Amino acid sequence: MGFFHWRRNEIDFTTAKPLFFSFFIISLIAMLFMWIYKERINKYFTSENKKFLFKTLNLDQLFIVIGIVAIFFNIVRLIILLVLDFPWKSELIPLQLCRFFTYFIPLLFIFKRARNINLFSIIAILGAIIGYAFANLGPNEQFIKDDIMYHNLQPGSIEYQKAGYNVGYDNFIYWDFIFAHSFILIITVLTHIIYGEQAKITHSVFIKGGIYIILMAILVFFGNWILNTIANNASNVRIKIALDANWFYLGQVGINVLGSLSKWPISLPIFIIFGTIAYIIGYIIYILLSCISISINNYYLPNKIIFSSFKKKFWELKASLKDVWKVWSLG
Repeated sequence: MGFFHWRRNEIDFTTAKPLFFSFFIISLIAMLFMWIYKERINKYFTSENKKFLFKTLNLDQLFIVIGIVAIFFNIVRLIILLVLDFPWKSELIPLQLCRFFTYFIPLLFIFKRARNINLFSIIAILGAIIGYAFANLGPNEQFIKDDIMYHNLQPGSIEYQKAGYNVGYDNFIYWDFIFAHSFILIITVLTHIIYGEQAKITHSVFIKGGIYIILMAILVFFGNWILNTIANNASNVRIKIALDANWFYLGQVGINVLGSLSKWPISLPIFIIFGTIAYIIGYIIYILLSCISISINNYYLPNKIIFSSFKKKFWELKASLKDVWKVWSLG
């Protein structure tokens, strides 16, 4: 079908899985190395009068450029899928968790609010990890059926044989998925490190971020419900397939992460319960990592690990109640 298509080219996802998960591991290793060298990285990026890209851009301008480039590639992807008449039109609206962050994080950069990544970083990282773990790029009976019906594919045609996804490393969807999720993992950690104290996750930031994502999940749930209802009542099969939304895996149809436990309509409370547990665990891990500092010698090798008290670090991150309830402010 060619490189720029959502259908399989020649390589299927099973064949491409080793490379796929290699990039996942590389992303995790990159995150680890950035954390180990966080003090050096912070010092490099925050040096007074530091300029980047041939000494032309300051730090804010550098992040603006990163944001614009990321948005540009998102728009190019969107145009390609629209031109090719991608069946699942609801998926082109960036309300899948990871796709949302590939737009939202760059917008933070463009509007010089990179430090506010602390409100969403735990969810963004968890979402990217889950996205890698539950990648739906292989054969899926529902996707195959939808593609055949949407485009009225005829048995025996190459399009019929390759209906659905099942993409490998000779397809742009495969690489888009890898780069999008790796971008979220790496840029989130890097932004935290660069902005240091400005981007730390205090208790108030933690609570505000949790409130934001729960409110968004509720809105997305009802958005799915509305589109699913329209789709179910549509007499035109193309409209039905195009509008069967499954944002945040909270739709009535499509892939869900926890099997029968996350079937509609209990998917919303299950998402909130398990999401809250994962969010709290993520915050505990963040505090634990904040308790560890690694000294780097002149040869850029770790030579000393310094541990501080978890209890002390926990109380350093406390905030007053008035800060906790300023939920509508990104500041």
